[in-house]
Amino acid sequence: NLELVVTPSKTFLGFVGKQSTHTVGRLVMTEQWLVLSCDQGMLMKADRGQSVALKRLGPQRLILIGQAINSDIQLRTIVTLNGDDTWVGSLHYFCR
Repeated sequence: NLELVVTPSKTFLGFVGKQSTHTVGRLVMTEQWLVLSCDQGMLMKADRGQSVALKRLGPQRLILIGQAINSDIQLRTIVTLNGDDTWVGSLHYFCR
C-alpha cells in the first residue's frame, strides 16, 4: 500500500477537481503497462509509451503525472515512499 495525494483536473471518482485528497493506493506494473488504483477505483492505466511523467520531490516523495482512466482528466499524484522502494527503479524505467 502506498500513501497518495491525488489531484485531478476535474471531479473524478469522488475526488474534487483541482483539490488535493489523501488516500491509500496500489501500483501494479509490468513491462507493458501500469495501473494505479485506490479505494475509490482505478485512477490511471498507462501503456508503455504513453505520456506519464515521474519526478522526485525530495528523498521520500515522487510525483506521477498522467491521464486518468477518463482521458479528459489529468492526474497529479504524489506518492510517499514507505521504505520498500525497490519498485522505484522499475517505475523510472517505465516512465522514460
